Amino acid sequence: MTTENFLLDQANFEKKEKLDVLINVLTPYTKNLPVNLDDKPADDKPKESQYSEDKEKRKAAAKVILRAWRGNKITQSITSSPYFSYLSMLDPQDEKRLMLSALMYGRHVAEIASQSEYYINNPFIPTGAKYHRNDNKVGRIMELFCQKLGIESVNPYKLYIPISLLENCTKDQLMDSAIKFIQQESDWFQLEHLDHEIIVHPNQQVGVLVLDPYQHYESEKIKTFMESSGFIASPWQLAETVGDMAERPAISNVAIPIMPDLPGSKELLLKSKMFNQLLRVSSNEKYPTHLLAKSLVELLKNLPEDTDEKTIQRIALMTELANAFYAFNYTRYAFFVATIIHEVSLKLALDNQSPEALEEDFTAFTHVSQTVFQEALGLGKTELEAVSVVSMPALSGTNAYFLAQEIAKKITSVSDPVIAAAPHEYFEINNLIPEDTSTQPTILLLSAGPIVDGHGLNPGKDINKFVQNYVIDPQRTEPLTLIVDTTTALNKDLNLSPEVKKLIESGQLSIIVFESFQKFGLLHSDQAQVGRLVAFCSKKHYSQEELARWMANAKKDFSTHLDMRIAAYLHIYCAPILEEIKHKHFDNGEIFRTILAQTAVINEQITSDTSNLNTQNYFVAWRNDETEQNFKSILDFRDSFGHFAETTSLILGMARLSPGASDALDALITASQLYLDRVGFRDKDPLLTILNAAATWDKLNLKLEHRIIIMAVLAIYLAKHKDLVEEKELPLLEALLAACPQFKGRQIYTKIYQDLEKLKQDFNYINSHKEQLKSELVKRGASADRAEQIISNFSLAKIAVEYRFLRPGPDFFKEIDDNPNAYENLKKIMPYLKNYQDLLTNLANLNVNFTPTNLEKFAQENLFNKLSALFKSGVRSSDFYNFLLSGTYQQAASLFLDHMDFFKSLNEKQAQAITIIGTMMQEYFGIDETFHNGTYCEQIIALGNAVKPYIESNNNPLPGRYFLIACVMSLNKYYKADDKDNDKLKQELEEHLKTYVNALASSDDTNQIPQARKAVNFVLEKLNITSLHKSNITFFGEKNKEVSPEKEPDKDISIDKFQSP
Repeated sequence: MTTENFLLDQANFEKKEKLDVLINVLTPYTKNLPVNLDDKPADDKPKESQYSEDKEKRKAAAKVILRAWRGNKITQSITSSPYFSYLSMLDPQDEKRLMLSALMYGRHVAEIASQSEYYINNPFIPTGAKYHRNDNKVGRIMELFCQKLGIESVNPYKLYIPISLLENCTKDQLMDSAIKFIQQESDWFQLEHLDHEIIVHPNQQVGVLVLDPYQHYESEKIKTFMESSGFIASPWQLAETVGDMAERPAISNVAIPIMPDLPGSKELLLKSKMFNQLLRVSSNEKYPTHLLAKSLVELLKNLPEDTDEKTIQRIALMTELANAFYAFNYTRYAFFVATIIHEVSLKLALDNQSPEALEEDFTAFTHVSQTVFQEALGLGKTELEAVSVVSMPALSGTNAYFLAQEIAKKITSVSDPVIAAAPHEYFEINNLIPEDTSTQPTILLLSAGPIVDGHGLNPGKDINKFVQNYVIDPQRTEPLTLIVDTTTALNKDLNLSPEVKKLIESGQLSIIVFESFQKFGLLHSDQAQVGRLVAFCSKKHYSQEELARWMANAKKDFSTHLDMRIAAYLHIYCAPILEEIKHKHFDNGEIFRTILAQTAVINEQITSDTSNLNTQNYFVAWRNDETEQNFKSILDFRDSFGHFAETTSLILGMARLSPGASDALDALITASQLYLDRVGFRDKDPLLTILNAAATWDKLNLKLEHRIIIMAVLAIYLAKHKDLVEEKELPLLEALLAACPQFKGRQIYTKIYQDLEKLKQDFNYINSHKEQLKSELVKRGASADRAEQIISNFSLAKIAVEYRFLRPGPDFFKEIDDNPNAYENLKKIMPYLKNYQDLLTNLANLNVNFTPTNLEKFAQENLFNKLSALFKSGVRSSDFYNFLLSGTYQQAASLFLDHMDFFKSLNEKQAQAITIIGTMMQEYFGIDETFHNGTYCEQIIALGNAVKPYIESNNNPLPGRYFLIACVMSLNKYYKADDKDNDKLKQELEEHLKTYVNALASSDDTNQIPQARKAVNFVLEKLNITSLHKSNITFFGEKNKEVSPEKEPDKDISIDKFQSP
């Protein structure tokens, strides 16, 4: 095939040339891929053998089909609603396991964002949550954590930091280090006193640091220190602490079909068909998931022998589903592996391991860690005889650095050791290092792996070059401790030269290596927060007794910190495989660099240094422009890196692409999508040109690189233009997908197939329900012409169908017309809204007004769970829900939702009162204990109804609003007072009413006065206070004549006469 007929005559030469470049880049890779081009599309027709006369064979075939059907149903349930599906599998009587899962399942840093395709809707993760170390949100878990430590209510003006404690760093040592950090950061003032409190949990593992808001600068610096040194308590630690206090989430009653014949013991699991299937996947490189499967084999073989039957069955189910349905889909397979690791984590959390078992695990983990780095550095017997070795886990990678730094400072031959860092180190670690101009630091930090900062991609330092440049060439004789960050380094790049080894042997050089497991050390499970360090300290310059004390303390910390034990389990059995997976990330980085940077479609930024490694694998970095945002529309919306899929991030104006760990074929397809998008194949017409050209190709002789391009173009086309696809295009798109059977089962193939199936369903439904849909729109206020216009537009018709349960009217579609982003936003949040479809339908039936804007806001901030709680507590006021959803009262509504936990349940009176406060008082909105008083709520309702007509009908509503505000504030003060002063309240209300009456008189709006007076009298009568006499209330008209505001006698007033506003 030539590229001339590749684009036929429809594309210009420049576009053809860009495709030639891509094909030429792809070809060397495709030659070595384990892909069979002779694979034909799977035949969906039943084989003749399925109709065999042999009854036993028919039975066996039927059993296989039924099991596959059940498996498919379970995977659909789990992938569409993973959180609630998983919880429904747990024993509701096993409270500890259930609540730990409720708090932790779905707590993955990379998927916290609700826009992520793999987002797991855990209701305990607060709106707008971030990585736990940098999170400023005080969510429900943090509130419970504070309560557990004796803080009954969180003061919104104080800073609460959950901290983790170590034997190797007591709370006093921690605060001493924090205060030193402030001093080194702030030469311009002397810190004399830090107003703080540390409240420690009885288990001595966690606590909360409370800081004074009036020392804002110091408090923020302390927070930065705690984040950068890794002492923020981990999500697992918080969950363990508050698990017995948290509210049980509502779990769906929808039964998940159960798989029969699941093994109930470890022995049976290892003899099962599903384990044999796992072995097949693990041993065949044609599966992109084979390394994950290889890890899973080791984890299952080493499950604790006493693992209970139900846990084994859940693990068996996840293993079977992963290998039966997702052996070619890396992201989904990783999800099931993470769920199995979650099961193991629960086992470790709930078991009371004996001291002997804990010591055995600690020894095994530290031995593995020492062996890994000992071999990577190439240390032999001679070097090892010259050093004392410390190997220990840490709370995180940054915490591992902090501990490494503290160990390094214990050098005995230097009284005041100076720390310095090589250029371009990890930002949080850099926070801990003082800026020192000394040319002779005692302790030097470097990263042996790539890091991206505001200058670009820093390839990482070659240890040998660095030591040559800074120690050997300058003929340095003083002792030096090198701290090496290996988080993003490959072990093969750590091997020391003979010259460097001689420095270790002589005692002049000590090396401490550390790493974070968040990036590459947890098999993508991304839950435990762990790091580790291994120190090779010169016996000449470090006390062996001191180092032994550190090891003894680390052993105690290991026994009390779950995160460390989870990581130990993974590394004891999977350390070599984890390094292989890390290599896959780096291999894929080379693919992305070749396709994007070496073809010059992006301008890669790489820093230069004589100590740099020669390779720049893994990250791709470039100066940010619109490219990063365009790439985000192709890649999943995720954070962090080193996990199962590609991500892009912005770092100080620099864009960073972090490749995933699937196989080269997946990387080539994704990189091709980014390349095509970057060179202009982004709009519908040029993409469709390629697809039409591809339809003419010889399917039997289609090369793999051309199939990759077909898949890439189909993926871009559907990602960016799915809602512009015309019905007549479907046969073309389906035919092209069918021409690429080699990709079946992969994430991209599945996504394209599902998109096409959904399009077919949508076209069929709209075509068969046109008249019904138009009739519904007319009933909701649309004209016949507008209804026809909406249904004739496929994009709007899809919204009419998908959002039918909200009963959208013409205004809903007008907002879509007026806002170009509204349609895309509605598409993104639909999967999330489906979790709340029953709630939204019920609210729509109450005539609650949903708009694209408020739907997007509530979805992004994960607020529908709060609306659900309100509805379940019996609140049925449409005005109240409209108040919460209204953009007009957004600040007031947000304040209420932030304080919603103040109400265990909300009744109708409270809802009405809050609506009045929120809509009419707005900036004076507040929630306090007085709302628990039903009389107070009735009084607010009466006052609100009295001024509502004036506020709504008047161009200047301020007099009515000020009257309401003044009355409510007086009432609020009255209820809060220990001694209730009835006369004072009556006097204040009389004054408020007089002021309002005079304002009404000046605007000739006296017809509102009777209602205001009746409302005030109602307030007083509810408190058994004598009503105001009508003669007490006068106003002065324009002619300064005293006029009575009433022309009829007073009538009794009751709350029933004041309807909900």
